[in-house]
Amino acid sequence: MDETLAEHSEELNKNRSTKEIKSYEFDDLLRLTGGFGRYQMALYVFVCLVSIPTGAQLLVQIFYGASPPLSCISTSGNETCDSGKCCSSCEKYGFSGPFTSAVSEWDLICDRRHLKAMTQAVFMAGLLVGAVLFGSISDHFGRKISFFTSIGLLATFGVASAVADCLSLFSLFRFFAGAGTIGCLLVRFVYCIEMVVTAHRSLIGMINMLFLTVGICVFSTYLLT
Repeated sequence: MDETLAEHSEELNKNRSTKEIKSYEFDDLLRLTGGFGRYQMALYVFVCLVSIPTGAQLLVQIFYGASPPLSCISTSGNETCDSGKCCSSCEKYGFSGPFTSAVSEWDLICDRRHLKAMTQAVFMAGLLVGAVLFGSISDHFGRKISFFTSIGLLATFGVASAVADCLSLFSLFRFFAGAGTIGCLLVRFVYCIEMVVTAHRSLIGMINMLFLTVGICVFSTYLLT
């Protein structure tokens, strides 16, 4: 009886030892499934390219909020208004210059200049909501669903805000564009570093962030020239 128990105990120890030997880390499993192959490379390139318009979207509010030179073209009295300055007796302002913006489109100057700050605040509110929403979606339903949903949101409302015909609609579109922007920013970084082994994640993440900077630089250069 004792001999049988001893043999059974020895067999259990062998099985336990075998199970411990067969345990794998994530890096080991990644290598067993092919590692950083052609699919992962194509997906990584796509994620990097998506970072370019995402970076541009972060900067766009600086340019749509720029004010062309203004001057008063209609006053309620005999008072003369200085060019480029707000005037209490001015009823209508005109804009001149090499560009137009949301400021000139909806007269976001003088007693309406707070509305320009409002559109930027709405965009930031979209960033806040999007960070919570897409972070939760990413953890519960997967990176891919969250990433491509945020891309669709950013592309749709980023373009829609450019053709909005009123300030309220423009602000609404900027809110959803902000939500999509932060979704791309957060999820794309996690998505790309999970494709590689731990030792290479810092390098992969840094290269991806460089494309975000490229988007900001290209957009700035294009508008300034």
